[in-house]
Amino acid sequence: MTKHNAPVKVVVIGGGYAGTTAANHLRLRADVDITLVNPRPKFVERIRLHQFVAGNYDATVDYGTLLGEGVSLVVDGATRIDTAARKVELGSGALLDYDFVIYAVGSTGATPASVPGAAEFAYPIAELETAQRLRAAIDELHPEAPITVVGAGLTGIEAASELAEQRRALPAVAIDKDYVFEGPDGKVALIDLFEGRSQLIVYHFMWLHDIDEGCPSCSFAVDDMPDPIHLNEGADTTLALVSRVPYTRVSQFKARMGWQLPWYSSHGSDFNYDFHVSSDESKTPIEYNYKDKATLNREGLEYVATNGADGQGVSVFVQDGGKVFHTYSAYGVGADVMLSTYRFLDLTPLGRQRYINEWPWHDTYGAPDRHEHHH
Repeated sequence: MTKHNAPVKVVVIGGGYAGTTAANHLRLRADVDITLVNPRPKFVERIRLHQFVAGNYDATVDYGTLLGEGVSLVVDGATRIDTAARKVELGSGALLDYDFVIYAVGSTGATPASVPGAAEFAYPIAELETAQRLRAAIDELHPEAPITVVGAGLTGIEAASELAEQRRALPAVAIDKDYVFEGPDGKVALIDLFEGRSQLIVYHFMWLHDIDEGCPSCSFAVDDMPDPIHLNEGADTTLALVSRVPYTRVSQFKARMGWQLPWYSSHGSDFNYDFHVSSDESKTPIEYNYKDKATLNREGLEYVATNGADGQGVSVFVQDGGKVFHTYSAYGVGADVMLSTYRFLDLTPLGRQRYINEWPWHDTYGAPDRHEHHH
């Protein structure tokens, strides 16, 4: 212990919220000598890291604006606490004497094992350094490239919201081509798909031309889509499906599934090719999910890089004064926002249980020969 009338030496390890608060509160005592040890020269607002990742906030603050007079900051890491000698050993080799130690280094959540691929490919954002790596990775992406947020806690929800704000800042591109679709009332134009509303969300429903059936994964997605009453009446937005198959098959499959969402055929038009959900090198270079043919083949995605093949995705449009503008498209996991079944299963101990291509058509549960596709 300290000698009579000598100041009490307190070493606070960790300069986060708890550490800085503890150090500042200790200043209320005049007989305390306070040293704060932190590996970074700036305070990190961990609750703002989701904004940093999206490029909307810096998330770091100079300690000079936070620590009161009398608190000494040592930028270093604590590697060992010698309780017998009452010393804290730092990464630099320096030693700090102490009478009391406050250990306030916080914690970091583990990557959930229930989400396949998360541990190998996801970027944690609980620490500044990992958030910086993610920020750099996002900066290298195509502006419309899809980003999946794993985890629906406060940080996950806020991160998704911040990234969505980025997406809304993307430029709107005028649609000059006259696309022709077929629906229950015959031939229609793209603006007709809005049904008089200001916004249109198109789900590019993948058709399996080899078996002439709607894709089970896309069917799972449509099963998960909500009754559009709130989109239609509360948000002036139409949700519609589009597939590159004659309308006769669209109508038959829609009746089989019992769906009520509007569904149109783009068969015979360039719509699917222009929005890169159908492949035909005679019309346009093959591209899917912002990847060219060579990249798709290298990543084992030949099924969508083959001439005549379809993929799935979502495209968003807005109309103003009769003119249609394209604002956003996402493919692959970028369309997972539609999958409400996963939102519920993410709350459960067993998690999602099945990958997206392991869900059957809903009318085949219990059937011994139900179709499960793999790609």
